[in-house]
Amino acid sequence: MSDVGQVEHVVMDAWRQSLQVQSVSPGDEFFAEGGNSLTAVVFVERVERELDIQFPLDVLFIEGTLEAVVHACVEAVDAGHGGRSARETPGDAPAAQRGRTTPRTSGTT
Repeated sequence: MSDVGQVEHVVMDAWRQSLQVQSVSPGDEFFAEGGNSLTAVVFVERVERELDIQFPLDVLFIEGTLEAVVHACVEAVDAGHGGRSARETPGDAPAAQRGRTTPRTSGTT
């Protein structure tokens, strides 16, 4: 189980810095507060790095409130989504998923 307070602190701090605002409240909406695609990238990258998760992007674009983003990030941390050990990287993916095929054997021994 995640430390909800820690997740909330990380998300709120990234939100403040990305949007360059001093105070935030749960109902604040990212794009209504001046966010745009560039500030969203900065925000998402920071939260992903600090929480070691795969950011729930749909929540930012569909719901957009600080409260919804914090909740989704807590769920991502709790579920272990995207932790470096769980996150697939090109080197971890099977060869076929990386766009390469594995060498075929001739079938003879």
